[in-house]
Amino acid sequence: MKPYIPKKDARKPNLKIASSEPLHSRNFRKHLAYQRGWRAFQRGYYWEAHEYWEPVWRATRDPAIRHFLQALIQISAAQLKRKMGHYSAVRALLKSAERHLHASQCKQIFRLRISTLMNRICELRRTCT
Repeated sequence: MKPYIPKKDARKPNLKIASSEPLHSRNFRKHLAYQRGWRAFQRGYYWEAHEYWEPVWRATRDPAIRHFLQALIQISAAQLKRKMGHYSAVRALLKSAERHLHASQCKQIFRLRISTLMNRICELRRTCT
């Protein structure tokens, strides 16, 4: 299966999304939807990552984790828009992702340094100038 790209591919993949259980520091390693989202993201399946993470974001109540998840969703969407050649959308999504990462007020979340995500945002922004 190749990564889904809207308006290019005929149909969306049928993902089996786990229940929308809230994400927190005690369950992030075993949270099925969160982990599937990471695997999809790391393999370049950005639409799929977004689809896994959105129900988790909706179910999670911790404000810092919600901001973190929203940033991941925005970065995924930006990556997808870059593939589609929509560079103004990429820039807007990255700006939103940065705001969410700052709003999380964390230096690290789930063993991931926020600075690592900020560096990824900078790299992606450079590809869109």
